[in-house]
Amino acid sequence: MMAMLPPDKPSITYNETIPTQFMWSNKPQDCDDTQMQVKCTRDSWSRTFALDQNVSFLPGKTYKCTGEYSYEDKTIKSKEIPVNITCDWQKNTDHLFQRIESSSFVMSWKSLNDKNCPGIELYNYEAMCTGRHVHRKNCTQTKNSGIECSFDDLEPYTNYTCVIRAKVNTSITSDQSDTGHYTITTGKKQTNRSVTPVSSICVKPT
Repeated sequence: MMAMLPPDKPSITYNETIPTQFMWSNKPQDCDDTQMQVKCTRDSWSRTFALDQNVSFLPGKTYKCTGEYSYEDKTIKSKEIPVNITCDWQKNTDHLFQRIESSSFVMSWKSLNDKNCPGIELYNYEAMCTGRHVHRKNCTQTKNSGIECSFDDLEPYTNYTCVIRAKVNTSITSDQSDTGHYTITTGKKQTNRSVTPVSSICVKPT
């Protein structure tokens, strides 16, 4: 007796980079790759991808993805997998604070080649430092593709906790539903003591 048996339940994996690609890890030799589609959702967002398609998700967001294979008149589904790709923006902090004075300093950050997120573009950088008060500044692009955020209204000898944030260029991502800021680096620094003026010495005339 000849019988047609369905293939095993498919198993879907992915590259942990942006952009990513989905893979059918237990694909039988005779199965057609083009029949496998991967459906991903996040909140109200939903989209279906092919196996060989470059997919640019938003960093740090969790997607639920399921492989669906058409067989005869049925659809065989894989186990749902979570997809969350983290960008390592925090690592460039060696020279985060520069030109530290009693009431000012500069936050300087330069993007490194992130092995997880080479396809992500950042823009609209902003910085915030919190001490006795909250200070917010927009950042400027430097000639060497770095970012500088200058604070000049700080209090002397005060500890500040600072963060630089930026937006992701969603025009190049598969999911364009999010336009918020992402934290790319954080740090703590204390301003210098204030300069004490030298007292005048009066000399009595002879």
